[in-house]
Amino acid sequence: EGWGVAGRLTATPYQQGENLIHVGIASDYRELRSGSSVLSFKTSPESHLGGLKLVDTGTIVAAENYQVSGLEAAFVKDGFNGQAEYVRTDVERVGLADLAFDGWYAQMGYVITGEARPYKGNKFGRIKPKSVFGQGGTGAWEVVARYSTVDLSDKDVLGGEQDNFSVGVNWYATPTIRFMANYVTVLEVKGGANDGVEPDIFQTRFQWAF
Repeated sequence: EGWGVAGRLTATPYQQGENLIHVGIASDYRELRSGSSVLSFKTSPESHLGGLKLVDTGTIVAAENYQVSGLEAAFVKDGFNGQAEYVRTDVERVGLADLAFDGWYAQMGYVITGEARPYKGNKFGRIKPKSVFGQGGTGAWEVVARYSTVDLSDKDVLGGEQDNFSVGVNWYATPTIRFMANYVTVLEVKGGANDGVEPDIFQTRFQWAF
């Protein structure tokens, strides 16, 4: 039998009204099952619709354990909000060189209508519009931009490296209804089975939360 342990610690070193700074660390350690130590990592280019995976380690043989470590930071300043995260995965193998993969992203958002991103109990909530659509208001409008990169190549594993840039618009029509539209461009895929591929993705989403 395999086993694992995970933990996350967050803090708010500054908070004044709706303005704040959030930081955090996290770690996830997994000891793999003896006799079945097969492992793989892959990820989508900022879109989980359609199952598109451009970077993929394939099967990592002889893996004994792995540890995922992460750092996170975020802020809210009136209508502006931003966040970033760095994640590194270390894989220990039996009889083969150990591996390390990593990735990070940074994103910025601006709520045109002035609402601040809510935060309570070290958790971010969904934006609630000051004026509700259908009740004489326009809802809350937010524009966002995001850059991300991930590297799944190390030693004998050539999973590829991927860089993405995304822009989007969020419309919070009511406190429970949101419409989203995102455009994602894959700036570069370097190495791996999809070396040189640079697709563009446009996606929309409707969400009703209650």
